Amino acid sequence: MNKEDKKIFEVEDDLPPIFNSWNKLYTFVLGFFAILVFLFYLFTKAFE
Repeated sequence: MNKEDKKIFEVEDDLPPIFNSWNKLYTFVLGFFAILVFLFYLFTKAFE
C-alpha cells in the first residue's frame, strides 16, 4: 500500500464546532434537555 491508499482507509476524527470532544457536546445537550424538562414541569405546575 502506498500513502494514497492509506489515506483512503484513515478515518478523520472531526471535532465538534463548539466543544473539544463529542462527549462534552452530548453531555451539554443532555443537560440542557434535562433543564428544559424541569422548567416545563415547573411551568405546568404553576399554571394548573
